[in-house]
Order: sequence, then C-alpha cells, then structure tokens
Amino acid sequence: MTGTETEARTIVSTDDGKRVLVQEGGGRWSLPRHPAGAPERTRAVLRDRWGVDTVRLGTLADTASGPEAGPVYAHQWCPVSSAVAESARWVGASDVEALTGLDPVDRTLLEGWFSGEVALADVPWTRPGWYTEATDWLTARLRDRGDELTGPVEQFLISPWACTLRAPTAQGHVFLKAAPPAFPHEPVLTQRLGTWFPDNIVPVLAVEPERGWLLSADIGACTYIEDVTVADDVPRYRSSVVRYAEMQRFTAERIGELAELGVPDRRPGSLPGLFERMLSEPERLGVGQEWGLTVDEHHRLLGFRAEFARRCAELAETGLPDVLVNIDFWHGNVSFRPQGDIFFDWAETGIGSPLCGLTTVLREFEQNEIADGERVQQALVDAYLDRWTPYASRDRIADAYPLGLQAAIVWRAWSWRDCVVPVPAPERHDGFRHAVAANLRRLLAFVD
Repeated sequence: MTGTETEARTIVSTDDGKRVLVQEGGGRWSLPRHPAGAPERTRAVLRDRWGVDTVRLGTLADTASGPEAGPVYAHQWCPVSSAVAESARWVGASDVEALTGLDPVDRTLLEGWFSGEVALADVPWTRPGWYTEATDWLTARLRDRGDELTGPVEQFLISPWACTLRAPTAQGHVFLKAAPPAFPHEPVLTQRLGTWFPDNIVPVLAVEPERGWLLSADIGACTYIEDVTVADDVPRYRSSVVRYAEMQRFTAERIGELAELGVPDRRPGSLPGLFERMLSEPERLGVGQEWGLTVDEHHRLLGFRAEFARRCAELAETGLPDVLVNIDFWHGNVSFRPQGDIFFDWAETGIGSPLCGLTTVLREFEQNEIADGERVQQALVDAYLDRWTPYASRDRIADAYPLGLQAAIVWRAWSWRDCVVPVPAPERHDGFRHAVAANLRRLLAFVD
C-alpha cells in the first residue's frame, strides 16, 4: 500500500459465519489485510491474493484511531472452488482460542464475531444469501423485458441505509436499489413519481414492494455538482430547486395517494413526539461522550420541548399546503440534464410542510467553505420560497421560514436515527455515530 492508502481488515466467513479465513505471514496469523475501498475493489483483492470469491455483507467498524483503526469489512465466501491460497486457512471459534501467533487485535475481532458482539447492521443485505436472491430477481426481471446480463452483477454501494447493485445488460446498465425497513415506501413512491414526472425520475423497470427493491435503468449522460461555485453552479442548482418546488406543489393535491403508498406523516404536529423520543434515548445521542451532545446541550434541548411544540403549531397555521418533502434533497441527489434534471434517492421523504424542504441544502453550507456562500445560499432559498407565494404572502412565508428550519432539523435528526438504529454498535463508525446528535445540536441556535 502507498502511504496515503488506509489499511482495511476483512472477515471472510463461510458456514453461516461459523468459520473465518486467516492468513499466515512471517510466523503470525491475521485477518486478510488490504487497501480500503469499495466492495468491488475488495472482492478483486481477495480473489487475487487469497483465491476466494466473495460478496460484501457490510462494514463492521470504521474508526480513525485506536488499535482497530481503519475499516473492518465482512465478506461471505462464494465457493466457486474449494481452493484457497496455501498461506490461508479456515478457523472456527475453538481454533481461535488455540491458534498461537494470532494478531491480538484480530483475535479480539474474531472473538467478537463468533460471540455476536461484533455484528453487522440488521438489514436484509447483510444476511448470507441475499446477494444471490437479489441477483436472481434482477435477472428474471430483465428476462421479462427481453433483456439479459452481459457481465457480472457488481456491488455498487453498501451501507446500513441502502444497498445498490449495478449490472451491465445488452441495453445498458441497470441498478437494483434495496431500501431498508425504515424506508419501505421508496420503491413504490419512486415508481409513482415516475408516472407524474417522467422527465425527472429514474426510469423504473420493476419494483418488489415486499422486499423494498427498485430496479431502474441508466439515465444516460448527465452532470454532477461536486462543489458549489458561484460562477458556474448556482444557476443550475437554482433551477433544480425551482423544479423541486414545482414537483412538490403538484403533490399537494395527492396527499391521500402518498399516504396509501406508505409515505410517513411528518407534518408539524407529528414532530414534537419524535423530538421527545430522541431526547429520551441519551445513548443514541452520545450524551456526555466526546462524539455526542454534552450534558448541558441535552438539558437545554429537554427544556425546549414545550416551545418547540408551540412553534410547530404555529408553522402548521402558515397557510401552506402539505406536500411531499425529501428531507435529504440537495445537489448530491440530483443529476443535471438539459432535458430535465433527475431527482433520486426518495427514501427519506414524508408528508410535511414545504418550509422543511431545504434543510440538507443549507447543511452543506454549514459544513463546507463555499465561495460567496451567504449570497449563494440566499439565492437558493429565495428561489425556493418564491414558488410558494400562491398560498401565502412572501412576507408571511419569510416570517414562518425559521419555524420550518427548526421543524426540518428535528425531522432530519429522526431520519438519521432511522438509519442508525439497525447498527448494533454505532460508536464503532466514525462516519455516522454522531449524526443524530450533530443534527439536534443545530437546534440550539434557536433555543433562547
């Protein structure tokens, strides 16, 4: 590995997790070590170095410090052949106890794996056999359409809140996205949005509602915004914000349909209860820990509950309609095209106030230094709010906008809670263990 690459460990298991691959080197046994990377990169390394065909089940840990620094992946062995590298062997729980020379950190990981203390997120795609099941369904749906695979199905993205497979076909790439139990409405919602806005939604080929599967076609040539820049990206971004608002306005007359699809109720009246529940789970907020809320911050938020409920009630009286809101709307979930921008990732959606619609857009300005950031941010906000003047005066909308921001913060924090709940030990994941607390901390700016 180069000096800039992060080292990863991988637990490759077989026999329903009862045996794990270890390698020998220099008289010492250890888990396979290799550069960190996306699933396909790791699968290729494991195949080339140790002779094992695998699929990734997920990430067990990913921390930047301590003896276990770096990601720890879990892969399932796919026994295409029985041969593995001569320097490797399969071990079970009793072997780990007897194996001399085993790396101490790896011993701890393996003992945790066999005892169940080190575990994957409780989502369908971390379970052995899921990849084969999903691939078989994908292949069958292609066959229904007169299409077929022209190469292997790749593991494109795997996280506790989404899994996406990519597959080459005779008619171009297709993508299978699996939604987690917290967001089961995404496939059917995306399919319905495609009938309403065919120029702005990925082409849906098939859905499997019971398993949360969405099969879609490639959208073709498009442009992405990596970083917002005043000169080039603002007009394009502003245009997408306007289109997003127009799509929301269309849904105002279809709230019943959205509810029937299972889109959750996130109207202002529902949010104080979610706020209360999050504050009653101090362990998820890391209260008193270096990555979470301080004891004082938690106390201040507890004292804000009644006032937050009052402000939500005031927001509900603004006069704006209930609409579909994607609480994760931002430029990272938009593909820009001349013939119509594509809006994707509709998992974190709900029925709510349109004044909650820009929270993630604004969050990116908080987290990144953007040239002329205040002006860029205000241009996007103004473009969005202007689309709601048929329902209320611009002054009334501007007055209510801070109420929408506060409601959106709680909504977004709850969405992150849904993402993190399946993870048995979020403290082992630097990338998202703080997410619920970090979002709620934003609310402190509105606490008197």
